[in-house]
Amino acid sequence: MKRTKGLFWEGTGREYFTRAYLEEYDQIILARYYWNRDFLFGICREADAKEVSFELIDPEGNFLMEGKLPVREDGIFFGANIRGAILDESAYPYHLRALDAEGNVIAGEVEDAL
Repeated sequence: MKRTKGLFWEGTGREYFTRAYLEEYDQIILARYYWNRDFLFGICREADAKEVSFELIDPEGNFLMEGKLPVREDGIFFGANIRGAILDESAYPYHLRALDAEGNVIAGEVEDAL
């Protein structure tokens, strides 16, 4: 593995998104859910974000669950044991929203699955 763009790592043909990627593609929030590990991580470039709310959907667009994760000062958010079980089929984060300290939505958009 090698460090790329100062934030994330590249390995086995994958490059993870960075703050620069978000700015280049005019995105506020991006996330990825690893259903085979029950782990969600992402990045938010809204400075006042304290939490990110999300929904998980299956490949057909059916709602699976919703949740929230705290956002670190550098914009990174992540969590394990999101569903409480490893899934055999894919699931995707959707309806990503940045929330301020009072729980108000300060940024958000529907993200395409990554």
